[in-house]
Amino acid sequence: MSKYYNLEKILETDSQYHIVYGSRSSGKSYALQKYAIDKFFENGEQFAILKRYQDDLKYSVCSTMISHLYEYIRDKYDKEIKF
Repeated sequence: MSKYYNLEKILETDSQYHIVYGSRSSGKSYALQKYAIDKFFENGEQFAILKRYQDDLKYSVCSTMISHLYEYIRDKYDKEIKF
């Protein structure tokens, strides 16, 4: 198994829904958010990030939710995202 989560095999299936689970800090959120960002910039597809708990909706959490992808977005798409 690779160190970080890879969506390649799950996206190859002909499924209406995909359920992704695994250990903490394996890269699931990063991989899914990166995939959604790519689909948005490349095809205009919209996405939503769902959270389970009220605490996950606090400004401090939401404002940094995809901050780990800011550099990737800037480098690949020459765009800036601001919250």
